[in-house]
Amino acid sequence: MSNVPPGLILAVAALVIAVLPNRFRPIAFVIAGALTLAQMVVVLTSGTVWSVEWLGFEVTPLRVDRLSLLFGYVFGILAFAGGIFAIYLKDKAQQ
Repeated sequence: MSNVPPGLILAVAALVIAVLPNRFRPIAFVIAGALTLAQMVVVLTSGTVWSVEWLGFEVTPLRVDRLSLLFGYVFGILAFAGGIFAIYLKDKAQQ
């Protein structure tokens, strides 16, 4: 889980949540938000960079500085809070 963009964790979780049965879906929402927040707090530090070479170009999908870390914390907290809110939603379209 190191050096993986937190948005990728949420995107993969969204694909998994879409095919989960109704009773497991709310728990998966909370777990996805918690994993994203945990990665932001524990793994990513200022100065972390993840770059790959693709078609002769250097692509940098993850570069962490203090401002991006702050925004990551905010979005991680919101994803976790949204997961807690989604526990009581029954309609798949609202989730």
